Amino acid sequence: MRTDIGRKVQALRRSRDITLPQLARNAEVSKGYLYQLEEGQTGNPSIDVLYKLAGALDLTVADLLGEAKTNRKLPDQVPNSLNDFIRQKKREKDPLSEPEVQMLAGIELRGRRPSTAKDWEYIFESIKMRIEPT
Repeated sequence: MRTDIGRKVQALRRSRDITLPQLARNAEVSKGYLYQLEEGQTGNPSIDVLYKLAGALDLTVADLLGEAKTNRKLPDQVPNSLNDFIRQKKREKDPLSEPEVQMLAGIELRGRRPSTAKDWEYIFESIKMRIEPT
C-alpha cells in the first residue's frame, strides 16, 4: 500500500517536472529508495530523508507532510519545552533565528513533540550538523 508521503513526493516531483533520478540526486538518496517510497514498497522515511526531500523540492518538512500553515504568532505554537531551549540558546549568546524556531515548532513525530529542552537541542544540532558544511 502506498504511503501518503510516497504519493505526495511523487505528485510534487511530477508537478515540478523533475525526474525521479534528478530528485534522488538533489536529495542525496538512492533512485531505488525513492522509487520504493513513491510506490509504497518501503515504510515511512526517516526525518533525515524527509528533510533532504523537502529541501530538494524547495519545501519545509511541514509542507511535505501536509501540515497546514497558520498565521498564529509563535508563542501560540511553541511548546514550553521548546521555549526553554530558545531561552537556553539566548543565555548562551547563540540565539535561534525566527526561521529556526518556526522549523523546530513544526516538528512532530506520530503526534508527539520532544518533551525537554535537551531533546530539542539534540534535534536542532542533528539537523544543523546535516545541513552545515564541516
